Formats: sequence, structure tokens, C-alpha cells
Amino acid sequence: MTPLFKVFPSEGFRNSQFQLVGLGLKTTVKVFYDHKLINEVALEANESTTFLGLDQPGRYLFTGESQSQTWQQEVSVSDSVRLGSGELKQAYIFDEVSYTFLLMSDRLSIVRDGGDQVWEENSLSPTNISLLDTDHLLLRTDVGVDQITGRQLSNFATFSLHSFTIVHELVQGYSLVHAPHNQQLWVYNQGQQQLEQHIWCSEETRWQVDFRFVTEADVLYSPGAALLFGCHGQLAHLINPETLEIKQVPISLDSAIGLNGHLYRREGYQLYVTDYVVAGTEQLLCALPNECGLDTKGMFRCGMAFELVQQKNKEQITRILSERYPVTESQNFSVKGWGVVACDEDFQYEDCTLIPTAGGTHLFTVSVSSHVTGIHYSRNSAREWNGRLQENCINQGSLVYHATNSRIGQQLLTGAISSVTWMGGMLRAWFDQINYAVLGPVVKVLPSSVNNINPLFTADGGCYVIADQYAQTPHTTVCIPLTHKEPSSWERRGQKLTSATIKTQRVIWYQPEAPDGELRIFNLDTAATSIPPTNTGLQEILGQHPLISDEPGCLQLTAKSTLATHRALAHPVTGKVFPAVPGSIEATSRSLHKVLVRRAQQLYLLRYCEQNGQYEETMLPSMASENYREAHLAPDGNFLMLSEGGNKYNYYDLRTNTSVRFFTDKFVEFDKSGNLVFEQNASRNTRVLDPLTMEYVPALAHHYYRFKSPDGRLYAHTSCSIRYYDRLLKRNISPSQLEHYRNLYDDPKNRNELFNTHCTALEMLGIRSEWISSGCLIRIVKVVEAGLVNSPPSIEIPLPEFTKFFNYAAFSHDSKWLGLVGKPGSSGGLIILARLHLNKSNSQPTLHSFYINSEPETAAWLCGISQTNYFATYDSNGHTYLIDLARIDTEKQHQVTISHTVKGKSFLGFSPSGTHMALSHQSYDPITLGGYGHKQSSAVYLVTVPEASVVSTFTEHGKKGTDTKSGIKAVAFSEDETQLMTISNDGVVVVRNTGLQPVAPA
Repeated sequence: MTPLFKVFPSEGFRNSQFQLVGLGLKTTVKVFYDHKLINEVALEANESTTFLGLDQPGRYLFTGESQSQTWQQEVSVSDSVRLGSGELKQAYIFDEVSYTFLLMSDRLSIVRDGGDQVWEENSLSPTNISLLDTDHLLLRTDVGVDQITGRQLSNFATFSLHSFTIVHELVQGYSLVHAPHNQQLWVYNQGQQQLEQHIWCSEETRWQVDFRFVTEADVLYSPGAALLFGCHGQLAHLINPETLEIKQVPISLDSAIGLNGHLYRREGYQLYVTDYVVAGTEQLLCALPNECGLDTKGMFRCGMAFELVQQKNKEQITRILSERYPVTESQNFSVKGWGVVACDEDFQYEDCTLIPTAGGTHLFTVSVSSHVTGIHYSRNSAREWNGRLQENCINQGSLVYHATNSRIGQQLLTGAISSVTWMGGMLRAWFDQINYAVLGPVVKVLPSSVNNINPLFTADGGCYVIADQYAQTPHTTVCIPLTHKEPSSWERRGQKLTSATIKTQRVIWYQPEAPDGELRIFNLDTAATSIPPTNTGLQEILGQHPLISDEPGCLQLTAKSTLATHRALAHPVTGKVFPAVPGSIEATSRSLHKVLVRRAQQLYLLRYCEQNGQYEETMLPSMASENYREAHLAPDGNFLMLSEGGNKYNYYDLRTNTSVRFFTDKFVEFDKSGNLVFEQNASRNTRVLDPLTMEYVPALAHHYYRFKSPDGRLYAHTSCSIRYYDRLLKRNISPSQLEHYRNLYDDPKNRNELFNTHCTALEMLGIRSEWISSGCLIRIVKVVEAGLVNSPPSIEIPLPEFTKFFNYAAFSHDSKWLGLVGKPGSSGGLIILARLHLNKSNSQPTLHSFYINSEPETAAWLCGISQTNYFATYDSNGHTYLIDLARIDTEKQHQVTISHTVKGKSFLGFSPSGTHMALSHQSYDPITLGGYGHKQSSAVYLVTVPEASVVSTFTEHGKKGTDTKSGIKAVAFSEDETQLMTISNDGVVVVRNTGLQPVAPA
């Protein structure tokens, strides 16, 4: 049946603007709600109209008739208001289909080629889009990480380009193993614990499991060997994804399986190898040096003989010397948390590293002569001392290549060794201060510009790029210089090579070292080299556009001018040159016949015309985003204060969906009466505005602090303060006195006099005269200050000496508790609960007692205390921890324990009554360890306290679930708990009905 019209979005909000588009025939569209006609629209052929008025939550039915044809479409409206629009994350265009797909952070917009209107819009927000066939897309949505295996979990949905709906899904517990290709999808099914190959059946519009194999969760795909690796019980399995042939490899304590498909077996100091890729027989690879440890790189699975048989290595030496030279109390390292114990020891040992590579194996042997001068001790968060050697080493090494079919090793490098780095198939080695790249038996000296600061880059499929000038691939086992040696030629024709063209197009552009060499294209899949056709005009256009850079779908040839905005395009595989395009490129089709560009905030689709050799341009519908940086909900839930940045605020009425007034003063918060509080003169003093009269209320005193008690009486500072405690004088010293006492204690001439004067005190501290220093005698104490609003601090809450930082603070509703959270040291989380006492005469707070809890697995980030006296926080793993403050006996207890733990969901805030709380999926992946920092989720869960039973789940910020851009960054409840406001990182604000029974304000 041919549609007569379309309505989008098909899922909206009470304040959404809907668009009705006619599809070729004149028709009258009727709108029904609860079986009642509420609107009627006469729609001309190919006409579009926008309308509001669908402001009641529920389902609406649109029906139309024309020339004996009928059509109907359902539209659902959520019981919520949504303000702001998400930003463009990624655009996709394909040669095979006539649509442009704009993936926003909160929705998917589809525009028909040549049209200036959105053809379809929905609330999908996948991670990636790929084309299955001319009628279907494959949407992959990453939904989190499995806490046990660490694998990325994803949902896979097939989207029809006829019905514009999802027609098939793979959900709950799948992780991608091998990138989809040829309508095949290799995934690991976490629930069934099996590897599965799904084949797309276009006739039945579903994925069909064509192959399944029970294996453990560490299944992976090795591009170098083009094999899938799995393991079950005492057998490993090597699976060819093309032929589905399975080879079983026994696992034992003395064997290891390389990612090149080789089985290594150790028998004493003899090393044997079997090539399972070609089904070879076992043969002796080499003999290892006696008393030699063995490390491994590039292995799928290692037995205990490879992991544990290391006779002498640095860890063992450290253990030996730590027992011989332990930390003693007399050394007084506790003050600084670190110290060095001197020693004078010599060690010699040998270690080997076994590294699978293309066509064989590398064996790297190093002889180490170590002179240890000391052990540097530092204390971890568990207050244990960890030792690290201070040593001078002389390393002599050798690198030998063993071909699989040969028993004779080929020595490649020898000499003084600085380092050997495994790059996933290629080695980078420093011998005798020379930098080498090694692949199989081939060794290449790298230019001096390729140093440790400019490291190797590993691309998909086993291609390895060195800096911006050299590439090496397992297909040819040779180095390909990407540019001519001379700097002038590099500057004239150089290209800034990144991973984009290599990963998406599987080619490398380069210029041979010969002075007259022309640009060439190396295909990584076929190992073939080609010269771009002369009729492409590439050489000619390089004269005008000497700088080349690559994007995911094309090479851009850019004029060497900061004023140049037009870029000629070259196809990365064929070398064909296309006309210059103005603007920044957002996406390209594989043939470059379609290019999506952005100019200012507008998108344009360029389609290539073969007849005239030019691009024809179409302007797409505006995708300008409206993003709010701040959002505040009034206590009655009827008003919002919104800001897009700067001191520009919009006072918004949720009942009428209109802006009431705009302000240019810095807004601070709503007070309990709903008055508007603005900052005054960049100080803590504020002005209070009555929203009914729009007049300032001079009688109301108000002071702003980030961490303030609910009744507005107490505050806590947002950062730690430093105190300097002199252990000898037994008192704090001021920062101005610090320099004096440091000079006094650190001058060796003063030690005898100080020791004679304070002999008894120093002996009680366990400090000898030769140990006297400011590091021993002056203790740095971190404290958090709190006090009565508009008064100096009256409380100092000491933080443990191992505290790295503190993140957040929260007061209880009765102002008797103050909670602090942060990070104690290198690992774990920190919770501090301070019990406060309020003086009845002047309300000044004093510290009664405080409690420390280190049960969170990682750093704690946000905290709150409910009306019912439950403390809550979440850590970097995304777990929420609850402590029942009412159960703490402040007269007897010295420690507190976690009452409830909610795994996998992170705390956002309590409802005013304390019976419910909002959770999400927040976590932190350390950037210093290669992570992405704070990771947030677009899903919100309303749960009970303390059981954490889910009452409602809200996904109005995007159905993807986990997305940093649309992740929730703040929540707020109305006083009666019927409204919940959320604001996401992409600046979208949603206020929805919670479905809870109204509660009376406290």
C-alpha cells in the first residue's frame, strides 16, 4: 500500500512540533485522540504543514483517504516536556540508497536526496550505522560493558527503509567479535556463552544463526591470521570465518597459543612450535638460555609454564631486596608516605620474550647487569609499602627470527638494547641508539625523526604506520616510504597520513624514493601497487593544491593558503579527482558521488553529475541545535530557569510552554518559596526576586554556597584547605611561618642543637638527629571547612593523609550530618561522614565525631543525604552505595559500613521525601590509562529507597542508553515529587511526570 502522508516525529512530547507531509495525492487528514476527532487538515499533494496541539499524553491516530485509497499512522506523545535539541554526531550517505542519515545525539533524522524536508525522524540514537542491502540498515548500539568479562555489550537492530521501523533485533548480552561484512555478523552471546555467526536473510527480514560454537568469553578475531580464537575447557579452537573450518588445539600448562595461529610448547629449556594455520607438525624452534625467564607478547592463551617460570626478574629481585631492606618505624617514612632505603647490591640475569609474527616467531633475549643503589618505598591506599628499585642497568640484547619451516634462527639485531616494543605484529627496537622497525625477517632503519615521542601507529587489519612517513604491512614484509626523502619534496607533496584512509579504504598513498617517482597507491587487501591514471588530473592539481590530508572517505587536496576553503577531492582507491567542494566535509559515499558538507550551521548534499563533471548542491533542512548549559526547576514544578551560556536566562512556564521573561543577571537558584535568587556583584550576597510581582524583595537575606544545608543555615567549602602541623611544637603554623621552619629544620648545621634542645620530644617521635628535616617534623594536613552561613568557618574536618582529592559534599535535612566523598590514593573510594552538633544559643556548628569508609571500589563522585537519613554516593565503576545514618551509634561506633549496594547504577539525587532516588549509568574510565574520562548515560531510573526497586525508566534523552554526549548531568524533583527534571550533556532539558503520588512539602 502506497502511503498518502507521513507524520513525524512518530514519538513526541507535549510541546513537540509535528510535521505532516503529503506524498503525491491531495487528501484530508483526520486526527483522533481517544476515539474522538480533534483536528482535520486538508493536505495538498507534496505539501507539508506543521502543527502543535498534541499536548495530551497517549496515542493519536492520523487517517486519510484519497481516490479510494486509505492510510493511517499512529503517533505517541510522552507525558513530558522537552526543550533543546541534540547536536549532530555523525552523518552517513551511501551510493546505493537515496537518503541522507543524520545521527543526532538524541534522534535519527532521515532526509530524502534532493529534498529540503526531513522524510523521517525517530528517537533512535545508535552508535554506528552500516548498510545491509538496498532496503535495510544495520544499527549497532553500545549499551555498556560486561562487569565480569569487560567486553563491550551491544544491541543490533535491522532498520527497514520501506517502513522506517526496526524489523529485527539482537538484544541483551551480545558483543561484536568481527566487523560485519558480506551480510555476516560475528557476535559473542553472553547469555548462551557461545560464538555465533548470523547471516542476513533479506527475504525473511531477519538474522539467522548459521554457526554457533560454545566457547569462553575471551573469544577474539586476529586480523594478522584472519582467524577467530575461542576456548572451551582444555581445548582452544581456531575458526576460519570464511570456511567455518575449526581446528582444535590442546591447552596445557607448558603451551601457549599465538595470535598467528601457532602453538608453542615448552619442555624445560627447549621450545617447540606447531603451525596450525597450515596444519604442520611440531618441530623444535630453538633452545632457550639456561636460567632464563620467558615473557610472551601477542598470545591468545598461555599456560602456567610461560606465565610463572621466570627464574630471575625485576619483580623477584624487588621481593628479595624488600625482605632484606624493609621499612622500619625508626625511618619515619609515614610522615611523607614515601622514602628510600639505601643498599648496594649487584644482580645479573637473562630474560627472553617470545613474540609471534608474520610467518614465524621473534625471540628477544636480554642479558641484564643491574647495580641496585636503593629501594624507593611508597604507601598505597591500603597503607602497605610498595618497593621500587633504584638501579643502574647495562642491557645487552639480541633479536632472532625463527621461520616456521626452518630450525635455523636468523639473527637480526644485537648490541646494547634500550627497548623492544611489540606493536601487534611488528616490532620497534632500539639497538645501539638506532631505531629499527622489524616485521618478520625484514629490518628497516627508521629516520631520526621517528623517535619515542613520535611512536608507531597500529591500524586495523595488520597495517602498521610509522610516524607520517613510513608504512609496513604483513602482505609484503617491506617498508614503503610514503614520501621522497628530501624535505622540499615532502613539503611540496607531503600528506598528513592518519588512520582514516587505511581503516576505511584499506589503501596507502606513497611516493617512491626515486627522485622522479610518481605517487602510487598500495592496496592492503590485495598487496597490489597501482599508479593513479594520468587522466585523473592528479599531478596537475597537486601544483595548485600541494597539501594532502585524508578524511574517512576521501583525500582532500588543499591549497597552501589559510584563506583557501575549497578542497579538490581524490578517490583514495582509484585516484580519480573530483571538483573542489566548499565547506567542511561531514560524510562521503564510497564512490565520492555524494558528499555532505557543512557551511556555517547549514548542511548541503552534493551529488556528482557524470555529464558535466560537477557537483549539484541541495540544502538540507536546518539541523541547528539549541543547547542549554543550565536548567533549574522551581519547587512547584511549573517553571524552569534555562540558560544557553553566559548570564542570559530564560524564565519558562511549563504549563503554557512559553517564555515569561529573560534575565541578564547571574541566576543562582530557586528558594523554597519559588523566588528567583540572583548573584549580586560577583559575591556570595544575592538579590531575591518575587516572580509574581517581578520586584526584588529586600527583606530576604540570602547567601549562596555550592554545598549548603537544606535549611540554608550551614555551608561547606568546595575545596580542601591546607594546614601545617609542627610535630615538634605540637601546634599549627601559618603559611608565613612555614618557610622559616623549613629552613630551620632542613639546615644540617641546626640538627645537633635541635636534638639537644628537644631530645625527649624527638625520641618520642622516633626521630634521630640525622633524620631531622622539615619532611619529618612538619605534617601537611588537608581539611574541609564548614560553618554558619555569613560567618567564618567553625569546623575543620580532617581528611586522611592519603587523600588524593575530594569531589562533593552534602548536608542532612536536620543539619546533623555532613557527608564528603572523594579518592583516597591510587585506588579505592573515600566516604567521610561528619556528625555535627549545633549550639542551641547561636546555632554555631561544632564537630562531634566523624567516620571513614573505604568500601567503594573506585573514586566516589557525587553524594546526597535523604530526608529519611540515607547517605548515597556512586563510584567510578557506576555502583551506588547507601549508608543508613539512623543506625549509626555515634557514642559507641568508630566505623560505618555500607548498608546497600546497587551494582551498575549510579546515584543522581533523592526525591524530597527520601522514599525514591534517581539513578543512571555514570562511570569513570581514567584518561591516564587510555580511557575516555567520565562516561554517562541517557537513561534515568526512578527507584525506591533503600531497596532500589525500579519504579519507572525514562529514555527521553535518547534510547541508546549509554552516550557521553546525551548523558544525564543533573536532576531535580518538584516538591510534591510528581515532576522530575533532567538535563543532559548535549543541552537537552526534559521535565516528565514521575507517576508518583503527590506528597506534602516537608
